[in-house]
Amino acid sequence: MQRLTYFFSNSMIGPFFAGVLLITAPGSAQADEAAPAAEARTVADFDGTYRYVGGETEQARAYQAVDEIVENLNFVIRGLARKMLRKPTTAKAETSIQIEGDKMTIAGGVGKHSVTLTIDGPGIDYRGDDGKTYRMSVKFRQGALVQRIVGHNSTTTRVLKLTGDGGKLKIKTTISHPMMHKPLEYKFSYKRA
Repeated sequence: MQRLTYFFSNSMIGPFFAGVLLITAPGSAQADEAAPAAEARTVADFDGTYRYVGGETEQARAYQAVDEIVENLNFVIRGLARKMLRKPTTAKAETSIQIEGDKMTIAGGVGKHSVTLTIDGPGIDYRGDDGKTYRMSVKFRQGALVQRIVGHNSTTTRVLKLTGDGGKLKIKTTISHPMMHKPLEYKFSYKRA
């Protein structure tokens, strides 16, 4: 028995065998069948108002991601960079998505104002809370809304996905900037109000 334990823990077979057990475990297929496929989602499914439910845990992770980015910047700009990056990484209490045909109006998470976009259409220019002009667009891909915001040197991508029965909205945000050693990534969870 000791040889068998050693073999499974110190070879490639052990992790492979454990993975096969997890994949073929009873009930895993049933759970997958119960959730609608992402491809089955329509744009209209996103229509609604959502309240932040990620709590302190998700917020702390977002701020920790900011701190990791800031630590790799020049010490002269760290304070300003932290302040600038904490603004978009602070969860909004509520976000609203209104869908009318191929138009999407989104409020919360894009500044003080709502923005109306044509889904899979050309981007629009809008003025952010900082007074700068940004270009925003939205696409519907594989059951998710993919919002892209391009600034002078930065690009923000927000992937909005509905989970389970459509009552929960997950938003994954990625911010890229040439001064950052890696993209800033964080996730927030919302529940349909």
